[in-house]
Amino acid sequence: MTRFMAIIKIVILSILVFSFNSEAKCKNRGNVFCRFNVVEVYDGDTFFITIKKTQSIFGKRLGVRVKGVNTPEIRGGTVETKAAALRAKSFTSATLSNGRAIKLTQCVRGKYFRVVCNVIIDGASLADQLIKNNLAVIYRR
Repeated sequence: MTRFMAIIKIVILSILVFSFNSEAKCKNRGNVFCRFNVVEVYDGDTFFITIKKTQSIFGKRLGVRVKGVNTPEIRGGTVETKAAALRAKSFTSATLSNGRAIKLTQCVRGKYFRVVCNVIIDGASLADQLIKNNLAVIYRR
């Protein structure tokens, strides 16, 4: 009976791990992306990704802007603005690093060869989390 229970535990654990793997459930289609690597976080609302299995001219180090929010800018501004920008950047970096399933949805082309997307991390909106933590303001354009 102990061996049987061990096998059941392994099967259940495998199912749980598989269910949190965004790549196992999702394929890049249309304006939804989930098969990518985050390569750098620039600030609280902008980061860079490399899309897996895509031509490097399109999918290597592609800028992503979080749709619907604006965080303080890293460059320019006052000392207080830069400090707020670093807090937002740190939060975004930690949230992306700790996320098990990251999905970019409703992506559209923005300025500076970036894409503007809803960023969903483990089922929660990054934009909503930034606003909730007073690190961003709502941005509609």
